Amino acid sequence: MAITTQEVIQALQEEGLSDDVIKTLVPILAYESRVNGVPYVLTALDSESPSYGLGQANVTTMESALWMALSETGVDIPGATDQQVAQWKRAGYDVNEEDVRDFTEDQEAFVINYLNNADLQFHAKVVKHMLHQKELESGMTEDEAIQDLYKLTIAKFEQPEKHPEAASFKLTIENDVDSFYTTGPTTTTTTTMPLTTTTTMPTTTTTEPQDTEIDTTTRSAGITNQFGTPPQDIEIKSQSEYQMLKFLTDSVNKKREQNNLPRLSIADRINKKMADIPVGPITSKLRQGIDFIEDDIQEFRDNIEMPFGRPVNIEDVLDLLEP
Repeated sequence: MAITTQEVIQALQEEGLSDDVIKTLVPILAYESRVNGVPYVLTALDSESPSYGLGQANVTTMESALWMALSETGVDIPGATDQQVAQWKRAGYDVNEEDVRDFTEDQEAFVINYLNNADLQFHAKVVKHMLHQKELESGMTEDEAIQDLYKLTIAKFEQPEKHPEAASFKLTIENDVDSFYTTGPTTTTTTTMPLTTTTTMPTTTTTEPQDTEIDTTTRSAGITNQFGTPPQDIEIKSQSEYQMLKFLTDSVNKKREQNNLPRLSIADRINKKMADIPVGPITSKLRQGIDFIEDDIQEFRDNIEMPFGRPVNIEDVLDLLEP
């Protein structure tokens, strides 16, 4: 049975989110979790990254949020060490200790299975803790966390002339939200989406919008993957940037896995290599343990103080990442 906008609102209210936050979140969650035009599909899976459910939680970057939701529900992640739990709890780690926040293969499989079988209330709990993880990691407010987690969808909503399908979808959900807050809960609220709604965005656009400063080619690491945009939303112009980061992390970590080595963190490797370099706008962030994700891609490429004395390119980064 399809989940209604009213049910999503009530689930988020149950988790203690404010009405202002809920009004902002619900259209975004509807769009993020849509399958064949149907919103709020709890088993929705991103086609490119391991991002699941109502909030499209990525099991490779939202470990803290997922642990918090499971812990609050009384569910233990199998094989979790005390160090993992401590790092998940604070969504970070000390500079003098190993980062063990990544799920093991068995832990990831357990969490995915739980997500795929969980009810709406648990998914609402995950969304709540995704916002909390962003607060712990970067000191973000709830509104800032929403902007960071769902920047691509928000950018589409704000450009109806370029993304009419997204704008139409948003309007339909907003009408349901307004109806709930105007007339109160009902027993018959049903979301009927426009017939033109599809599950993928047009792929013919080759240039970025010129009338906005929002980067519409990336999403937060929290909802897709740490390399950028899934294929259904990617624009041709951004392919090289996406492929660069994907190549870096995939290829290096694949080699390390073949040698039974732990997965490599881009931020950690660069941070270690640049330990003796004067602190600048990027190295400062890296030394604070902030993950190197898509928000920093362009800044890194343009401004980072490299030991080579020139702008970074893919060969330079590969040199830094090479064990």
